[in-house]
Amino acid sequence: MIVDYRKLRLVTLLIVCFCMLAGDIANAAEADDAVKKRPLQIVFILGQSEKVGDAKVSAASYMLQKPLIPPREATLNAHKAMLHQINGAYLYWQAMNSYDGPAEKQKQLKALLVERDTFRKTFKQHVLDQLKKNDGMFRGKHYSSRRGFWLFNMVDQEAEKVGITPKIRAILDAPDNTFNLEKAYEQILADSNNRYKKQLKLNELILNGTTPEDFVAFSEATKAFEAEMKKSAALTSVEERRLAYAALAEKHLHLPIAKRTHVVVLGKISDTPEDDVGNLTHGRLSVGYGSEIDTFGLEYAAGITLESKIDAPILIVKCGWESVLTHVKAVLDNPGKYHPEYDPEVGYEVAGMIWLEGMSDRQNQDYGLHLESILREFRTFVKSPEIPVVCATVGTMLFKGESDDSLVNQGMREVANKPEFKGSVDVVETYKSYPSEIALINSMFHKRKLNDKELLEVIQRSTGIRGRRSPPYMGSASFYLLAGHELGESLARMIAGDKPVVPKR
Repeated sequence: MIVDYRKLRLVTLLIVCFCMLAGDIANAAEADDAVKKRPLQIVFILGQSEKVGDAKVSAASYMLQKPLIPPREATLNAHKAMLHQINGAYLYWQAMNSYDGPAEKQKQLKALLVERDTFRKTFKQHVLDQLKKNDGMFRGKHYSSRRGFWLFNMVDQEAEKVGITPKIRAILDAPDNTFNLEKAYEQILADSNNRYKKQLKLNELILNGTTPEDFVAFSEATKAFEAEMKKSAALTSVEERRLAYAALAEKHLHLPIAKRTHVVVLGKISDTPEDDVGNLTHGRLSVGYGSEIDTFGLEYAAGITLESKIDAPILIVKCGWESVLTHVKAVLDNPGKYHPEYDPEVGYEVAGMIWLEGMSDRQNQDYGLHLESILREFRTFVKSPEIPVVCATVGTMLFKGESDDSLVNQGMREVANKPEFKGSVDVVETYKSYPSEIALINSMFHKRKLNDKELLEVIQRSTGIRGRRSPPYMGSASFYLLAGHELGESLARMIAGDKPVVPKR
């Protein structure tokens, strides 16, 4: 018998390929079953009002561009016309909060700031009392309004006259202050460039392949969508509108809609009232779970990051601390209501918690004790004494020194380093994600030190800033994406068993 070895080799190759393919299919099926069989991972995002999220989807365009550069001369000289004002609008005074000089002078500086603050409050009340007593007259002049910029200015001028502010300037201007105005400006540029590098890396996950032109197309698509909503009775529910908007964001901007991660939100979300009673929405994680259907908070990037790291269905529970226990109980009693992949036979795991503190506690000397109490109460309630917790520091600062000195941030680090919590509580420094260059430039616009309309337009396009008032963290999409991603990465590492090391300072 003549054997055709070429045909035999071909048949053998086909058989091998078929076996490999069958094996791959079997392995894939086993992997899918493994994912389905893993318990539902429940992650909590809790805290104060800043957790709501006011980052406009359109503002994510700043993730694609190089950071703005504060005009050097204007930035370095903006404070000179109003030397008596210690105001965060000027880099000179902002850098004061990161003073780096002799310890004795630093102690003097802090004492002077407290003295100045006390003096301002006392003198302000004195002026108001005199206006009331003398029918609007003070020091021979009549004031029609009892409050306003004139009063703010007068109080600061008085602090200058009595010699408090000059003493502060003398410490800041001394050669032994190594973090002077020039160094502060250079630090702003260095920090913004570091953020830009992180943005480019994160874009591979969040905005993969998106271009500035895509944002233009997205803007046109959303305008058409909004116009259609006004004319049509379709998509009447918030959930329907959110899903449609998120689909546009995914199509044009490649902002992903999660595959295995769902979210349930209690509180102010997408056109609902401010309080946390009865305002509930849930669905597959996407943009739109912030204050409106076109906004998002930390939950978005944190959830997308967790999904990329954890091969299991994930449910994010987001709500304010005031109503958390009742809401958490409702979710844990019926997880399948909020995640379709929940398998009662497999169950769920209380996987982790992200804590975002608001700025209302920034002067709380006992914040560490406050946070300890919250963590103990929550861990007891969910019956998970070592649930991983990642704390997001208050991050509306321009420099590390100011972030380090924040009482809230200090309290978080203290808790993370206590034996009871060490290894199960991490702290993420969110000031590193805050676009300080935008904050600085915008503050100078407010004080009329800049009038570049094109620059102002870029700032407004890149944040939620409109006029003098702005939402928390300026509604900066880049902040919420960068900070959320870092929080998600930290929590994923802890869920995997890695223990964090939190610097004490």
